[in-house]
Amino acid sequence: MNVNDNEKDTKVEKETPPDVLKWASERLRAILGASNTDALEVMYDDVAERYDELTAAMKYNGDVLTVDALTRLVPNRDVRILDVGCGTGLVGQQLYDKGYRDIHGVDMSAGLLKVLEKKQIYSKLVKARFDPSTPLQYADGYFDVIISSGVFIPSHLTHTCLPEIIRLLKPGGLSLITTRKNVFDEEMAGIKLKSSFASLTKDGVLEKISHEEIDYLTDENDGVTPGLILSYKVLQQ
Repeated sequence: MNVNDNEKDTKVEKETPPDVLKWASERLRAILGASNTDALEVMYDDVAERYDELTAAMKYNGDVLTVDALTRLVPNRDVRILDVGCGTGLVGQQLYDKGYRDIHGVDMSAGLLKVLEKKQIYSKLVKARFDPSTPLQYADGYFDVIISSGVFIPSHLTHTCLPEIIRLLKPGGLSLITTRKNVFDEEMAGIKLKSSFASLTKDGVLEKISHEEIDYLTDENDGVTPGLILSYKVLQQ
């Protein structure tokens, strides 16, 4: 199911100057090709002040469409939400605009978090790499919803982070992960979401709600990158 035509929030689309689009495309390629986490963190810190401009230039839709999916699944605005890889708050702003208020964010980039802090839309911000070997300082089952858009991609998070997401969600809690369709289908860069979700579902840990296909972003040549919103319910930890 593709929801772009009917469900996408209205964003004012302005013509992006060619030089800005070229810059954004080059920055995105560099980010996706980061050699290690330290290099990735530096890249995000360097681009932090222009990160919103970068995502706008690439016509990134993951934030809007992921939150649209959440509002259909969770109409209750009083739930506690963790935004994994919150960046400058693209997802958080959408959540806030739709009436959600108990929003926590985690990101490894101090630069991105500094930009985000000024927006005053999150209840709490945590600087961390969401490394599975270093659990966040939250109790088991602390969150009703965990949302992550555009973070389970090359050079970023992998399937090894799923146990921490499951730990942090209460039974019946929801996980929404948005990624590129080819990353999921081909298990690119060692990101084994497809097989991991299948195994966790088979073992009764998770229940699949939906895999929703979306237009993820548009490149400098107007080519559309397909994406998937992977929605699951936690049955047991």
